[in-house]
Amino acid sequence: MLLVLAVLSSEKTLVYGPAIFVALGFGFHGSSAEERTEIKRHLGIAASGAAATVSGVILYLLHGRALHFWASVWWPYATLHERSYPASRWAGLRLLRTLCTYEPVLILLAAWAVIKIAGNIKGNRDRSLSTNPAQVFLVALLATSIVSILIQKAPMPYSVIPVAAATSMLAAAGLTYIWEDIKARQQGRSRSFLIAGTTVALLLFVATNVWAQFKIASRGNSGQMQTLQLLAKISTPSECVYDNSGGAIARPHADDRFYQTDLPTRIVQADILQQEIPAAIQNRGCALMLQDGRTLTLPEPLQEFLAENYFSYTDDISVWGKSFVSQEDFLHSESFSAVATGKYFVWPSMVNKQLEIAIDGTELKSQTFGLTKGDHTVEFRGRGAFYILWLPKNTQPFEPQKAIQPRLLEM
Repeated sequence: MLLVLAVLSSEKTLVYGPAIFVALGFGFHGSSAEERTEIKRHLGIAASGAAATVSGVILYLLHGRALHFWASVWWPYATLHERSYPASRWAGLRLLRTLCTYEPVLILLAAWAVIKIAGNIKGNRDRSLSTNPAQVFLVALLATSIVSILIQKAPMPYSVIPVAAATSMLAAAGLTYIWEDIKARQQGRSRSFLIAGTTVALLLFVATNVWAQFKIASRGNSGQMQTLQLLAKISTPSECVYDNSGGAIARPHADDRFYQTDLPTRIVQADILQQEIPAAIQNRGCALMLQDGRTLTLPEPLQEFLAENYFSYTDDISVWGKSFVSQEDFLHSESFSAVATGKYFVWPSMVNKQLEIAIDGTELKSQTFGLTKGDHTVEFRGRGAFYILWLPKNTQPFEPQKAIQPRLLEM
């Protein structure tokens, strides 16, 4: 049942699945007649579960208009989705080359394990492969994982994870083979030196490689949690947040499309996104925005809209606003759209009196002021530049950051 559901959820199961059957075949080949009978009985139970699951799915599709909806909506979208990935013939090989470059020791140990396992199978010297085919499964998993990367149209970096997992486990087996070879072939003092040298090399590898990876993993998501905690401090739960990644999942979003964050959607539906999202932001009053790595892959007109209307409060949080520049000493008049009713402020402070600023005919006497949602007329005289920005809750006026490095989705 789980196997059928896995196939329905991802076609990659058809690629990784054979590794299980390869290992099962080795186990079946070396088992006794009684064990084979038991294996057949379990396979029959598994086949019955798979048939029941397939029947349930078919009945669901035949009920009502589910089949029509699947054929007319989901299947065309799925095929369009797959065709829209930016294809690269050598992307898979580049990912594998990167793995080999960063982890040469693991690759060499895993390769030695594969050689030894293949030799044992060919010479039929290791009967344990028939009764405990775990190593055969790892070799098959490594092979199917590599095939999966190579046949993908646009493999992502996380596609390397199955290869890295199989490689790591095979590397442990390779180290065991080396250890056993040393004990079997060497005697006396030379054996002690080789064992000591192997131990020191392993400790150096752990110190230089595994410890560095552990330090990266130990950072956890504290930075992300700090960003979301700050977001909760400077706004109320009912205030809308523009968010590409779904980090502010409990907040009102401007549009459901914000959850369609995969790359093909941002390419195929670029025209729709650049029209709907700005309108949705203004309709819902999204004065806050979470920056992330996907922002730079949005359609260019949408990126320009976000850059013109959101200014950085921190590396990960931006607020709604607008910048104004006055190069001549005469009266200027521009429009400012307040995305939400609330407090706003002008930066820099008006105490320097270098600029005279009026909004809707009323001269500003204070750095902070209230505005209702909608368009307002901003008149200013003098030389200089200034911002009008939405003022977050529990904060003071601040200078917008210019150079930012979003870390919300840092991996």
